[in-house]
Amino acid sequence: YGIPFNKAGVNLTAPPANNVIITSELDEILTGEMLGDGCITWGDGKRKELSRSAQFTYCTAKVGYLKWLYRLLATHGLEMSGSFNERVTPPTRHSNGLYTLRDTVSHKARTRSYIELRDYRVKWYDNDGVKHPPIDLVITPTVLRHWFIGDE
Repeated sequence: YGIPFNKAGVNLTAPPANNVIITSELDEILTGEMLGDGCITWGDGKRKELSRSAQFTYCTAKVGYLKWLYRLLATHGLEMSGSFNERVTPPTRHSNGLYTLRDTVSHKARTRSYIELRDYRVKWYDNDGVKHPPIDLVITPTVLRHWFIGDE
């Protein structure tokens, strides 16, 4: 397709990624959120070998918590990309035969792409894109707090 790549296979025409200093407190916040409903997605490509960066994404019905979390992340240097998105899912039938009887509203936000978040994606996800807690996981009060509050 004429897209230039470097020797590592990284797309050279992708927008530049941002940098952030991962402090121990930011690491604990991200770890707690990842144990819950947080996720890390590739920033400038859909595959590891094509991405220079990754972004933190969070989706919840609790818009107040989502806004608070992204303000907290901003104090640690992780800026939000775009705005909060709201999604309304109409009542549906699930695979187990049960129905959702009312509209479900969820809110989603993501950070900008950061080179340093790429390591989190590699650490938390296997090659099939399935999230698993890392072997070297350490539970601290901050990790536990974010896991408990952020896991619906």
